Amino acid sequence: MLYLLYFHLTKKESLEDFVSDLKNNKQLNKVLPKISKSQLSRKNKDRTYKIFFEIFQHLFDKLKANKGLKKH
Repeated sequence: MLYLLYFHLTKKESLEDFVSDLKNNKQLNKVLPKISKSQLSRKNKDRTYKIFFEIFQHLFDKLKANKGLKKH
């Protein structure tokens, strides 16, 4: 999940761009161990989108609770 968040937040264009960033960033390697493009690709292929929906829903619910947002 951390890999995907980093990928999204840094607006990477490709897995190759992301893996290159991982290889060259020692600070980042303290949090995210190096991983190959093929490993990421295999993991993404096997991952269901439902996990992301559940995570989003959980985070959105926390946001609503913290900010006082109400369902309409």
